[in-house]
Amino acid sequence: MKKTNVTVALFAALSATSSFASITNIYDIDGYERVTRYANGPIASSVITSELAHNLNVYLHSSTRTNGCNYANVYTEIEGTFVAHAHVTDVDSRYGIKQATALIPDEYVAVNKRLVASCDGENGEQYNVHAKVPAAPIIDWNMTVEPEVDSEFVRQTNSYSYHSAYKVQSTLRVENQSTDSYCQTVTDRGVYLGLFNGQGGASKFNSNVFFATKSVDNTQNTQPVVYQTVECQNAAGRTKAVKVFSLTDSAGIELIEDHIIYK
Repeated sequence: MKKTNVTVALFAALSATSSFASITNIYDIDGYERVTRYANGPIASSVITSELAHNLNVYLHSSTRTNGCNYANVYTEIEGTFVAHAHVTDVDSRYGIKQATALIPDEYVAVNKRLVASCDGENGEQYNVHAKVPAAPIIDWNMTVEPEVDSEFVRQTNSYSYHSAYKVQSTLRVENQSTDSYCQTVTDRGVYLGLFNGQGGASKFNSNVFFATKSVDNTQNTQPVVYQTVECQNAAGRTKAVKVFSLTDSAGIELIEDHIIYK
C-alpha cells in the first residue's frame, strides 16, 4: 500500500512537471515601446493603447485566425508581483484581434509591468505571451522663483499686491521609460518659461534633464501667482506635475502648491 502511494505521488509530480513544461513563454524583447512584434507563437503583435495610467488597454493581434488568448494577468516587471487580472475580449474575430484591459492600482502606476496572456496555438499548444508595459512617466521637478534684485513690491488697496519682476530657475528630470513619448507645458497663465531647454515641450526620448532660467516682468501681464503645469505621456498613461508660487507676499515668493498626478 505504501509503495502504491509513492507511485501515485511520483506520477502526479511527473504529470505536473510535464504540464508546466508544455507551456511555452514568448517574451517581449522590444523594450517598453507601444508596439511589440513577436517572431513566433500565436500572437503576431501587441499594441498598448492606454490613455490613462490606471486603465491598461492592450490589443493582441493573432498570428492566424485560429489562435486565441483566454485570459491574462499583469505583474510587476522586476519582482513578478501580481498587480491585476486582465479581462480579455474579442475585438474582431475575423482577424483574430483580442483586447486585454485591466485596472491598475495607485501603487503600481509608476512601476514597470508586464502583461502575461495565456494563449493557444493552432494545434492546441499553450503559450504565455509577455508584453512589457512601461510605468507612467516619472517627473522630478525642482523649480525656484525669487524676486529680481531691482524689482518692487507693488501694493494695491483694491486688488492683490504683487512682485513686479521675478526670476525662475527650473531643473526638470523626466523618465519616460520609452522613446514613444512626449512632454509639454499645458498650463502657464500666459507666462511662457520654455521649461524644456527653451522650448514648450519635447518628444521621442526615454529620459532627459531640461533646464530653464528666465526673468519675468510682472507689470505687463500682472499675475498673483506663477502657475505652471507640465504633462508627460507614454504608451501606458500620463503624469502631470503642477507648481504654483504666490507673488502676493512682500516677504518673498512662496511655493504654495506642488503636486504629481497620475492620470
